[in-house]
Amino acid sequence: MFHHEVSTHKSTNGRVVIHDSGDRFIPHHEGADLADAWPDGRLATTTGLGHHRILRDPKVISSTVAFVSDSTAATYLERRAS
Repeated sequence: MFHHEVSTHKSTNGRVVIHDSGDRFIPHHEGADLADAWPDGRLATTTGLGHHRILRDPKVISSTVAFVSDSTAATYLERRAS
């Protein structure tokens, strides 16, 4: 099914796959399939960033930081409440 190793951390926000529709190395449908394989998976599709520029894009970076930060804050609050 997937030929790439994937590292993931389950968060309270679920999991997100960020994949560019024009990625020439890994077809977009593989990112979509990966997101679909997780019950809490979501696909965020970018356009025009390809396989490498996606890692340096300010919008992708800020969205990823917000996603992880929200998840980390929620996990911290859950631990403090118990």
